[in-house]
Amino acid sequence: MAASVPLWRLGLEKGPPVTGIVEELNRKFATDKTSYVELLGDIGPDAKPALATLKTFLEPEQLIRLRQATAIAIRKIEPTEAAKLGLPGNLGVP
Repeated sequence: MAASVPLWRLGLEKGPPVTGIVEELNRKFATDKTSYVELLGDIGPDAKPALATLKTFLEPEQLIRLRQATAIAIRKIEPTEAAKLGLPGNLGVP
């Protein structure tokens, strides 16, 4: 999955791999959600369809590293949504 974003940027993939990444994030036992969230942030505004899924990772019961990555990804994807949510706020501090 990590190679799909660079391939898309190079024009070797038709569209951004947002759907595949979101499917991986929604898997019950996805192993490295932080990496998938960071990929969505790397895609930028084209990853807007993933915002609903990303918001679920901001909940306090999530690991802080995942919450930080999510806040940063949302800011890269949709800055106005991040501002409405007050992101990254204290989540922007490593």
